[in-house]
Amino acid sequence: MKKGISKEMEIREVMKWQLLIAGAVDAAIKGTESYIRHMELTHQQRERRDCN
Repeated sequence: MKKGISKEMEIREVMKWQLLIAGAVDAAIKGTESYIRHMELTHQQRERRDCN
């Protein structure tokens, strides 16, 4: 980081980015899980229609 920034400020900046990245990863995982559930439900509905 910049030489003019204190160690405490540097740590805060790193933590801020870690939280931002963690939030983005969490959102991506939740979105993927939601998509998988949707696809499984769609597949089950298609199977039920094919059986009838």
